[in-house]
Amino acid sequence: MNTSIKHLPAHKQNELKAIVQTIVSEFKNVEMIILFGSYSRGDQVEDKYVKQGAVYEYRSDFDLLIVLTHGGKSNNATFKYKVNEVIRNVGAQTPSRTIIQGISSVNQLIDIGSPLFTDIRTQGIVLYNSGNFNLGNPRKLKPEEVLTNAQSDFTYWYEGANDSYRHYNYAMKDESYKKAAFELHQTTERYYAAILMVFTGYKAKDHDIESLGLLVNELDHRFELVFPMESEEEKYRFYLLKKAYVDSRYEKDYAITKTELEYLSKRITIFKQLTKELCDERLIQLQKAVADHNTGTVK
Repeated sequence: MNTSIKHLPAHKQNELKAIVQTIVSEFKNVEMIILFGSYSRGDQVEDKYVKQGAVYEYRSDFDLLIVLTHGGKSNNATFKYKVNEVIRNVGAQTPSRTIIQGISSVNQLIDIGSPLFTDIRTQGIVLYNSGNFNLGNPRKLKPEEVLTNAQSDFTYWYEGANDSYRHYNYAMKDESYKKAAFELHQTTERYYAAILMVFTGYKAKDHDIESLGLLVNELDHRFELVFPMESEEEKYRFYLLKKAYVDSRYEKDYAITKTELEYLSKRITIFKQLTKELCDERLIQLQKAVADHNTGTVK
């Protein structure tokens, strides 16, 4: 794998070096750190634009795969929070997004041909390597396999999201607002999962809809408009939705109003439509790839 980041501006190289040095010094179970995504390819973006009268700023994130000795802590929310907090404390101007996995899980995902991990294995840049482990060789999936997996994943997650939304409506009729908030969270998480699985074949075991949303926004900027964050009220309502996964069930002080739920429900209705539209586009692309492969257009 490539180990050079010389294609990046000097200040970006310095930020990455500082992040890597800090992670390695803080966490002794880190075996590899791999840069993937736009900064590894060299097509990162830093841009401002105006849409519907609002000014939006978009900057590509550093996408980092952090490989651990064992996978146990990769599913630990507290550990993930500590890693991301350490990265934030570096003070880099470029935001970072992390995927944290044990080495055995990474190699399993590479072996089964996960599109995301295959891309990381073939196009990623190794920023740190302890030398204790090797990454496996990816198995390239046939176009038919990619399509079948994507169709199956879309059906599972999209229908699961729709089912959660039905339960939201039941809870609203019963005026069970905490239950309604939880079901809206599950609806949101599952739409995000549908998109990630159709486009990348991978979703982390993560219930944080904010971090899932950042991953999805990278795939298509139209998703940035699903949950606007221009006002404090918009930010607070999304915060209530984010916290609903745990707090709506286990915190007696968690409270959300009917008005706040109805606002979030309207945003999620837009989200549902956009999810279906984007996933349909992706599935059509995959169907074309299968047809091209079968006719010999693509070898």
